[in-house]
Amino acid sequence: MADDPRVLLELAKRYERNGQPESAAQHYAKAGALDEVARVLSGARKFKEAAVLILGTLGVPPDGVHRLPDEHKRFAVTAAICMARAGETDTAVKMFTLLKEIQRAVQVLERSGDRVAASRLLAASQTKLGGSFTTGNAQTLGGVAVNLQAAKRLEEQGKLDTALELYAQLKRPAEAARLADRLGKMEQAAGFYSEAGMAYEAGRAYAALGQPTLAIENWVRVPRDDARYTTACHELIRLSQERGQFNLQTEVFLTRFVERGPKDGKDQEAFYQLAKLYQRQELYENAKEALAKLLQVAPNYRDAPALMQALRGQTEGKEADYRHVVEDDQRFAAAGRGLTARGSFDQVLPDLPDLPSLPDLPPLPGAATAGMGPKPVPLTAALGPSPSHGPTTDYRDPPKSQRATGSLPPTAAGDAHGATHMSRGTGGTSGGGPRIVSSEIGPGTLLGNRYKILSHLGEGGMAIVFCAEDTELGEQVALKLFTLKEDERALARFRQELKLARALAHPNIVRLYDIGVHEGQRFITMELLKGRDMKSFMGKPWPLGQAVDVLVQVCAGLGHAHKAGVIHRDIKPQNLFITHEGQVKVMDFGIAKGQHTSGMTQAGTVAGTPEYISPEQINAFALVTAATDMYALGVIAYEMFTGVLPFTHEQLMPLLMMHMHNAPPSPRTLNAQMPLELEQLILRLLAKDPGHRIASCDLLAQELLTIKSRHPRG
Repeated sequence: MADDPRVLLELAKRYERNGQPESAAQHYAKAGALDEVARVLSGARKFKEAAVLILGTLGVPPDGVHRLPDEHKRFAVTAAICMARAGETDTAVKMFTLLKEIQRAVQVLERSGDRVAASRLLAASQTKLGGSFTTGNAQTLGGVAVNLQAAKRLEEQGKLDTALELYAQLKRPAEAARLADRLGKMEQAAGFYSEAGMAYEAGRAYAALGQPTLAIENWVRVPRDDARYTTACHELIRLSQERGQFNLQTEVFLTRFVERGPKDGKDQEAFYQLAKLYQRQELYENAKEALAKLLQVAPNYRDAPALMQALRGQTEGKEADYRHVVEDDQRFAAAGRGLTARGSFDQVLPDLPDLPSLPDLPPLPGAATAGMGPKPVPLTAALGPSPSHGPTTDYRDPPKSQRATGSLPPTAAGDAHGATHMSRGTGGTSGGGPRIVSSEIGPGTLLGNRYKILSHLGEGGMAIVFCAEDTELGEQVALKLFTLKEDERALARFRQELKLARALAHPNIVRLYDIGVHEGQRFITMELLKGRDMKSFMGKPWPLGQAVDVLVQVCAGLGHAHKAGVIHRDIKPQNLFITHEGQVKVMDFGIAKGQHTSGMTQAGTVAGTPEYISPEQINAFALVTAATDMYALGVIAYEMFTGVLPFTHEQLMPLLMMHMHNAPPSPRTLNAQMPLELEQLILRLLAKDPGHRIASCDLLAQELLTIKSRHPRG
């Protein structure tokens, strides 16, 4: 049990929360979570300790990192970065050089002030010939002037090695790559191709060297209008199949290839292999789409018809499950309102104070000067201190008046497991199976031989939520007990959320811990939060500083998920929880799409929340990218800075059409004090074309902070 990775991770998290980074890092290392080792110890500014622990876990000294398998070298790079930050320049440079991370090594030398050594290393890495090196400042090479004409002349004379060295000296990576390729020096060729921005050629060279990770990283950079785009798609699919891995970048890159369908025999085989790859990753809807494209042009291709039939069987019945989930959300909200009427919620979960009166934003250049009002209260002060009665989670929904008629009820505020799903034709009722609620479950009851029930927080049609003590770790958690006996299909979405959220360890993502069974009833445990969801604070413009602080935290959590290959697909204020301390938590990955998770929708179904749904999410939910989350952030930012949503309608379909075709009203017509650059940023996020939006959460956070710095009184 002591070596169980799950136990080790939970212990590491406990040590981290208790301010013991060294102990946390040791347990993360034992669990194989080396990225977490670097994060925790770097946060404590123990950079060398992080590097030593990572290398110790990998079982190599600094001068042995080049012997690591490819899949472990990225951890060695992390260790080298930590060495550099610790001031261990010589060790860091040696490690980077052995790992063929020459540019990183050069940067370390430059930052240390040794520009001569940096220049020599860069030149040596590009011009090594027969064990001898030349310096970057050489004016001649073997008596030959270092110029382009001389290099071309040497190439024409067949003196390719010398010509290669001249091209490298002249910083002509394309020509150097071409000659290195001709000479069979694939390692040099790959580096020069990458430096020259020749993504396809670099991918081919790295593939020849047996470095699939670097090959994939380069192939996904091939321009979509490149004549070799299709060939790059074929190679990506082949490599991904061989490795049994499929990342977000690859999926995004293949979008155009999948949309146009197979054109020839090679395409047909690629579509077949892609469907198998999707199936292997449990992305069943993606697999069915690829097979449908294939079967349109080749109805009897291999065993594709049988594979399609099997996939349909795997996804059969899911639509009813989604109805159960939605109806449960409705019942849960109704139960919450009933509890409030009896006084339970009002006694245990008092209202948080509203945001303070909001001052005017700074005037725009040329605008009339207005009173600036008081300095905005920081978010933590606005939310107020935690209540004294102990940890609780606010499960209340915002008033119905805050929601458009066309939307389904949002997730219960504190329940990190209830995604709102919007389906076409989901009428009808369903009980979802016999409800079994044990009257013996109450304070003192022990579930799963670990979780001791402390108090009742709320309930809905499918589950009861308790505050419980984790007796192994001595911490309080929220425990959700499902009341439908062994209804595995009805729990599919919650299993998906647990699987994803446990893999996403970040301070701005709600933590889900465990899944268990008590007398035939399933339960899950999660982080117990104190605060309210962001929707509770909507309805009027936020002070610029507070809004940026919250959005930057959202970007941090959501960006972490995107880097892990997970797209949330239901970002909305109800799924962004603000604790009493002002920390933002991204919740509810129930319909998220990840590289190792099954899709939670099927053909004819749209999932998401109508007010925050992106245009591409309406048409092709299974194929959305991280850009769809960026669109939702744009809607949220619009609502935060103007007090209203960009699109509203009483009917669902007109609302969806507005997202697809209408331009939103100018935010500054609703808030004239809004900085122009902030309006432009919001409108970029709301672009109909995903390719025109801000590319990542990191970039969005940077732009928001820049705007805040320019308007410090906002």
